[in-house]
Amino acid sequence: MIRLAHVSDVHLFCPKARWQPGDWHSKRVTGWLNLRLLGRAWRFRHAASVLKALAEDIHQRRPDCVIFSGDATALGFEEELAEVTKLLRVGRPDGLGGLAVPGNHDYYTRRSAGSFLFEQYFEPWLQGERVDNATYPFARRVGPIWLVGVNSSTGNKWIWDATGRVGNEQLDRLGRLLASPQLAGAPRVLVTHYPVARADGTPENRTHCLRDCPQVVEAAQDGAVGLWLHGHRHKPYHLPPSPECPIPSICAGSGTQEGIWTYAEHNYDGGEWHVERRRYQPETLKFEAVDKFATKLA
Repeated sequence: MIRLAHVSDVHLFCPKARWQPGDWHSKRVTGWLNLRLLGRAWRFRHAASVLKALAEDIHQRRPDCVIFSGDATALGFEEELAEVTKLLRVGRPDGLGGLAVPGNHDYYTRRSAGSFLFEQYFEPWLQGERVDNATYPFARRVGPIWLVGVNSSTGNKWIWDATGRVGNEQLDRLGRLLASPQLAGAPRVLVTHYPVARADGTPENRTHCLRDCPQVVEAAQDGAVGLWLHGHRHKPYHLPPSPECPIPSICAGSGTQEGIWTYAEHNYDGGEWHVERRRYQPETLKFEAVDKFATKLA
């Protein structure tokens, strides 16, 4: 039995983050206004304490690997990344092994994307098989399965643009990685930040979508991917195979947003893929199982 913990979209905000002169002419200003005036800061006001409880629950349950599918931060600041990786015990002697990919908030601006701060802080969780020594994609073996991390996030200029893109170069490397002899004969699980579709199966809207989603689906199908794990959407859900995507997908939801605060525990024994959703209980200050379901790998 292989056990995985899947966490996403914790959106930790650090009031003491250091603003740079260029930040005042970037998306960070409107992002800060969204936090302060439109209620986002209120919805994530307990993020630090809930993430601490989440990390404690995971470490008590001792999964074989922790999967983080992006959006550690609220505004892509280094201080936010430092606090999240500290709470998740990334790279610490008492921590667990993991696999991480960035979200659009971790690449909130072009400057934050180009700084590679996410890759620096999550470096212990970005280890694995690669093609051409490129950072993404990469594959990590956990027992009988391969987890394949793909970067679907980009640093966008416009305030309304929350889209992502894998890009042709990374898609080419993904195809070669999935076809490599190291991955032969083993189930593959794709990990991105962006989803295939929304909870009702309809496509994401144009300002919130993965721009080259059909190409990613094609590469995953050609590479015999059996399951797609992601975040981006804050309410957890799962989708069965469909004509648009023949691969089942599971959204972890937000680990820290008030009223949602959930993560997923995955168990695989070579047959069906079993999922237990664990949710924070404010009364006990702990996470407890609230839902279970199973799916078959494609």
